[in-house]
Amino acid sequence: RVGRWAGEKERAAKYKMTRKSRGRGGRGVANRKQSFHDAVENFPDAPDEKRPDAEASDEDGGSQDLGEDDENDGADVSEDAEIKLAMWDFGHCDIKKCSGRKLCRLRKISLLRTSQRFHGVVLSPLATRAISRDDAQLVGEKGLCVVDCSWNRLDEVPFRRLHNGHERLLPFLVAANPAHYGRPCELSCVEALSAALYITGHADKAMELLRVFKWGHAFVSLNQSLLDRYATEGSTSADVLRVQEDYIREAKAAAQSKRSNPTDYNDLYPPSSSEDELEGSDPGEGDSDAGEGGEG
Repeated sequence: RVGRWAGEKERAAKYKMTRKSRGRGGRGVANRKQSFHDAVENFPDAPDEKRPDAEASDEDGGSQDLGEDDENDGADVSEDAEIKLAMWDFGHCDIKKCSGRKLCRLRKISLLRTSQRFHGVVLSPLATRAISRDDAQLVGEKGLCVVDCSWNRLDEVPFRRLHNGHERLLPFLVAANPAHYGRPCELSCVEALSAALYITGHADKAMELLRVFKWGHAFVSLNQSLLDRYATEGSTSADVLRVQEDYIREAKAAAQSKRSNPTDYNDLYPPSSSEDELEGSDPGEGDSDAGEGGEG
């Protein structure tokens, strides 16, 4: 028994020395590591000039260093592509008919949880300032967010939890969505986002969102002149509200004038052939025709 234990102890010591000499992973791994180290040490230095394929990729725009302080490079990057669009959804609308949900499915905007904060402009009916060109920089840097809820259930929305100090109102606009067509201010999510983008100078992005819907062009058709006035004359919130008041005053005056001078719809129809014949015929001929008719 003593000889047996002595033999096992000797074999164990020999195995330990072999493992120590080989290192971790065995002799094969150690040899491969040494070969790789030798190859790296003997690898020639790279030339100083730029590789042709790298130059070609830079010219084609395949790889760009976004950290370069080059104004032209920054201008080439689409400003609309950098705008963050988001939405808080409170489940008041039919998912299949909700324009905001459709934009989320197409990955045009992001869906936020109620607990998530948003640091950009938030379109809220409880805001005290109207969106204007003053907000263009904030929209471009931090983004734009809309609250998707029912106009009849505003009291159920926890607007205080969504407060971030950058809430904005949309000015007077007419809805073109199928649910509220022709109603002032009752805009859908896509209409609200597009209007805010248009007013802050991101018209291309606004049209991109509206093109997703078949009726999107109708929103621009109904509000084109007013959107242009908001975008060009609305430098501040006060300017936007002034444009809104001027438009409403002009619309009321036009409606009042129309009521005081009703249109004679008979003037809109072309004259009938019988009236033309009566105006161009002699009285005798008219009596003769009437007599012949009476006989029949």
